[in-house]
Amino acid sequence: RLQLATELERRGFAIERVEGDWRWSIAGVPETVCRFFSARRSAIEAELAKAGLTSAEAPAVAAAITRKSRRAKEDVIDVDRFARWRSAVEQLDFEPDAIVKDAQEAGRHAAAQRSQATIELHVRQEMMRLPAALTEFEATFERRDLIEAACNSLVATGTPVDEAVRRADALLPAGAIVALGQTRDGLVLSTPEMVAIERRLVER
Repeated sequence: RLQLATELERRGFAIERVEGDWRWSIAGVPETVCRFFSARRSAIEAELAKAGLTSAEAPAVAAAITRKSRRAKEDVIDVDRFARWRSAVEQLDFEPDAIVKDAQEAGRHAAAQRSQATIELHVRQEMMRLPAALTEFEATFERRDLIEAACNSLVATGTPVDEAVRRADALLPAGAIVALGQTRDGLVLSTPEMVAIERRLVER
């Protein structure tokens, strides 16, 4: 997701995202079109809602439903997808080329509104926020959890994946996170604050 968003930004588009949510969209694309092409996501959310859950609360369940629906989708006889998508957009009373132009204009406007210094400040703030976010509901986490959280938080900053990984890994030598031990899956990580809380609990 991060790499796709970053490549779109490099091509002049702007990425919009809801604060605290991993989902994002391309600025300038009509909401009606987004909803139409997000039918599978809507179906997944509806299935989770039956169990009283959201995709944020049950990411593993959402991923399993996604895989199941994707397999069903891939069984459909392949046709010219671009022609099918264009036709669908036209049936919604939109002109595909006009949408692209609007999205490119939104991208130019967004680029003019922000500076590299502002982006860098935002990236640093997001990375500082990660350790506490990862231990909000769990005392420990793994490197893959750290990488996933870093990549999701840096969408819309123009950051490539390898840079997100580098910044995430730098949190360990910087002392923002600590290694508690190692399993066959890799390091078990936490934060100094969480370690201190657990030590106080043991002492009591």
